[in-house]
Amino acid sequence: MPGSKIKRLTLPYLKVFFSILLSASFCAFPFGYFAQAENSDFTVATSTANVTEGVNSQTLDISESVANVSIGEDTQTNTVGTTQANVSETKASMTVSVGALPANGESVVIGSCVVAFVTAPGVTTDEKNCTDNAATIDTNEDDLDVDRTPAEIATVISELTNVSDSVHGSLDSSLHSTAVIFTTAGTETSATEIAFTDYTSGDITVTASTAGVLPVAQVSTITPANIETGDTFTVIINGTTISYTAAFNTVAVVTAGLTAAINASSQSTNVTATDQSTRIDVTSDAAGTAFTIAGGTANRTTTVAQVDAVTPANVELGDTFTVIINGLTISYTATADGTANATAGLTAAINSSAQASTVTATDHTVRLDITAVTSGVPFTITGGTINRPPVAQVSTVTPLTVKPEESVYVEVNGTKYYYVTSLGDTAANVITGLKAAITNSDVTVSGSDNITLTASVEGTAFTVAAGFSEVVLSSDYSVIRDSIKIGNLTGNLRIGDITTTQAKIIWTTDSPWDATLYVSKIKGKLKKKTIPKSVLTLTDSNWAIVHGFALSGLKKKAKHYFLVQSGESRSKIFTFKTLHPKKLVY
Repeated sequence: MPGSKIKRLTLPYLKVFFSILLSASFCAFPFGYFAQAENSDFTVATSTANVTEGVNSQTLDISESVANVSIGEDTQTNTVGTTQANVSETKASMTVSVGALPANGESVVIGSCVVAFVTAPGVTTDEKNCTDNAATIDTNEDDLDVDRTPAEIATVISELTNVSDSVHGSLDSSLHSTAVIFTTAGTETSATEIAFTDYTSGDITVTASTAGVLPVAQVSTITPANIETGDTFTVIINGTTISYTAAFNTVAVVTAGLTAAINASSQSTNVTATDQSTRIDVTSDAAGTAFTIAGGTANRTTTVAQVDAVTPANVELGDTFTVIINGLTISYTATADGTANATAGLTAAINSSAQASTVTATDHTVRLDITAVTSGVPFTITGGTINRPPVAQVSTVTPLTVKPEESVYVEVNGTKYYYVTSLGDTAANVITGLKAAITNSDVTVSGSDNITLTASVEGTAFTVAAGFSEVVLSSDYSVIRDSIKIGNLTGNLRIGDITTTQAKIIWTTDSPWDATLYVSKIKGKLKKKTIPKSVLTLTDSNWAIVHGFALSGLKKKAKHYFLVQSGESRSKIFTFKTLHPKKLVY
């Protein structure tokens, strides 16, 4: 109503309240309407349950746990080659020959050590320690100062200690008559000659010199190819046979397996294998120490049945899980939440499919294993999922019996929609009337033999109920108006059960409202904008579409004026007359 704050009645049935309002000898009662046999009745049924859209988190993982193995094609190879040949170490060496006695003050430089020759009377010792890279040799070392021979000078040179070269390091020496051979003491580190400088005018010279040769570790490669699961790959290192059988048909698997086998063998003290994914590098542990190596293969002769694991996860009721085995699509739609439901259903679907002759599915609750029926005969398998789609709820309301002059309703999501039955109404009239009354955006309305309610949004549920509120009058009720206007509302008005001092006034509205009845013997009082307090005012605040009051204590055989009000809107003024006179005080 304009200017009114209205709340629709949502009680399951029209609630009836009685109150007694007294004004002198006049009293009135709001009243309800009591049931007779065979009230209007409905059946409410949900033909299609609401289904919400799934979370769309379901997965179906497929992994090969055991690869198929058939008899090999015998095309595997295991090529062994040498990328770096062994190079043995050659130590640098230098032969220093003494041809004549050096003169006083002359010198030679051997490596980094400066060896000076002196002629000093009375000196009988030599300085032979080259720690400071300097040494002194007396050319006439004895009490008689007799000159030393070249052989004696060579002997002293061979006795020099801590002689080293800047690139070759410490040097060893050996005497050979009048010659001394100096050689790199440790591992050769330079491919050069030992340094020597002669400051003796040729008395002491280098008669032979060999540059150092650095040792190089041998590196051989093993390259497997054309691999099938079950093929055996072999290398023979220094006479030791080392083998690995391929667990899968990739080069990387073989190189990894054979590398581990070599490094775990007795040859691990001589060589080190390094996995390069596409080949294996075998390197000598000692540079300059060679090893022998050869390779071979053996074809796979046994077969293994392929096994694939199928693991569904995040399973919701309505999700669909699909596997495609050898091109055949096999699906199962979950009938309950949980992985176990999907594994059981998909297992049964596979084992009852046309692929049951090639594979067997086994349910393990958390996964299913699919195994080839024939060992050595592979199968192809892929998988996928479809999220559960939403389904729109469909409910029907069907009138079973129709009773005239009842307020029947359909309630959708807590809101009631009414239709008031009339004499002669059939189920078809009720269906038509209620369909027109239902204006809830949560549902669409259809149907001819019933009222069909379909959720406007798939996956969004709604509640539905149906019932009645009686509008039963005794046979002596007269119709004052088939249609009245109360502001924007429409309805009908009746009065009945009139006696000498009593009457009942009933009216309906086309939607739930409160009710007020004004009664007076003076018509003019009802015409005022503000009804005087002297006018009998009866109010029922309960919202309904059927309203009524029972009046008693009326004056006999007297004319009474009244109007009805719902919300802020009033009807026109109506009248009725009691049967016998009796004084009525207002």
